[in-house]
Amino acid sequence: SRNWVYLSVTGLDDQLFGSPISQQNVEVAIQWMLDNFNVDPDRVFMVGFSVGGGIVTSFASRHRDPDGIMIAGLGLVSSTFDWTMEYNLGTPDLQSWMENPYNFGGPPSTNLFFFQRSSSVYEDEASYPPTPGTVVPDDSLGVNVSHLPIFMTYDVLDFILHVPHINDDFELLLSGVGKTVTKDIQIGTVYPPDPSILVTHSWYVLDEDALFDFFDGVTVDRFPDDFHAIQEAGGRVSWITTTQDAPGEFVHADGQVIPAGRRMILSNVRNATDVVVDVGDAGITTFPMRMTATSADGDGFRLRLTGFPLSPSRLHDWTTDALVTGVDSDPATGSLIVDVPGNTTLDLKIKHDPTWTSVLTTSPNPVATNAPITVAVDGPPTSTLTYLIVSLAELYIPVGSVTITASPLSPAWVRLFALDGSGDLNVVNTVPDDAGLIGLRFPTQALTVGPGSTFESVSNLWGLYVE
Repeated sequence: SRNWVYLSVTGLDDQLFGSPISQQNVEVAIQWMLDNFNVDPDRVFMVGFSVGGGIVTSFASRHRDPDGIMIAGLGLVSSTFDWTMEYNLGTPDLQSWMENPYNFGGPPSTNLFFFQRSSSVYEDEASYPPTPGTVVPDDSLGVNVSHLPIFMTYDVLDFILHVPHINDDFELLLSGVGKTVTKDIQIGTVYPPDPSILVTHSWYVLDEDALFDFFDGVTVDRFPDDFHAIQEAGGRVSWITTTQDAPGEFVHADGQVIPAGRRMILSNVRNATDVVVDVGDAGITTFPMRMTATSADGDGFRLRLTGFPLSPSRLHDWTTDALVTGVDSDPATGSLIVDVPGNTTLDLKIKHDPTWTSVLTTSPNPVATNAPITVAVDGPPTSTLTYLIVSLAELYIPVGSVTITASPLSPAWVRLFALDGSGDLNVVNTVPDDAGLIGLRFPTQALTVGPGSTFESVSNLWGLYVE
């Protein structure tokens, strides 16, 4: 009656609890539907009953890649969300199912992370029974759906006694990150053909018209400005991509965009070696931009800023405007790369300098001592000469009408080279056979000379590493 396509899919079989192999099967089934029916990929919704409510929430929590299948909204009916709790409160038959290798491969006492990565809520096992337990937000993937429209219904007289409690706890988890859930609570649901029969844990609890009215007009937000990400193994969420550090532990990252301030905030980053921020996906298009990045563990992470409308030049401290040193560039992707030390916040100003139009690279990088190295400069076609600066220091230095950041002051190696007719340089040299160079990073930059012997362009700052 509403011109919707309906797909009922199980994850290989109906005794799987949203485990990774189960979700792969669901993903393939959804893709088959998208490929074979006239379905809008931005208006795919999931509805689940009981264990199915937890599974669809888990699926939406784990499918956040803007280029892939994403869920636009959830309908949750008498749901359960915590598979560790279900195991601990369950019958021996249920426990046997959950220990199946296609589920969690063992009990929570030995395979807890496998339970957590497919659950939406995790409650401290020492806090129940009786229910309700105590939610552990850092291990509850349900926060990942805080940007989604969510319709929740259950019967307060549900004969599975912990269902109302776990639904309230799921709502509490989301309220902790500012999410309001739409609730349609029932009391004493009856079987329509015979109102004397209570069916408090059944599909009859759901008002289907109310649910589809709730979904009407909703479209998926593939790049939410604000998001929370708890990830099993890293990956892409909205405008960031994370790389996991230690396996078997969640990656954490939270993001927020403030468009009026041209600001991106990346916080609570844990267990990540690298985080890529795509400023274009974040919707920031005007320089200077502000990037605030916080490491919440002792290891820190490497931050890569990319997706700019124009090539970025430098990073400065937002408050003092001092040059941030140790920043690497990747001209192939128009990226700037900086280390965020452990338990530290960097508040960065991203600048674009219109004179920084040349491209400098060295190969290989890192390079060994007593080994050949190729230096390539791609300057404006009107440039005839270039000063190549290989330094040990970085300073913000005006030179004529341009500025450089690889310090030409001693100790530095500065040489003048002729460019070819296209403004390019490709020269091979040998790194000195000096053990004292090993482990050092050399800020390297090119300064080209154009008509009238004026400085015409500056290259990206290149970090040359010796191993």
